[in-house]
Amino acid sequence: MAILGLQGVRGGVGTTSITSALAWALQILGKMSW
Repeated sequence: MAILGLQGVRGGVGTTSITSALAWALQILGKMSW
């Protein structure tokens, strides 16, 4: 897990953050609409 964390810090922080934000927003919108 430490290795994955280091790779995330070096490379995929932006992508991970955007993906997490989109998933969170979709969950919020889903709860609101349903």
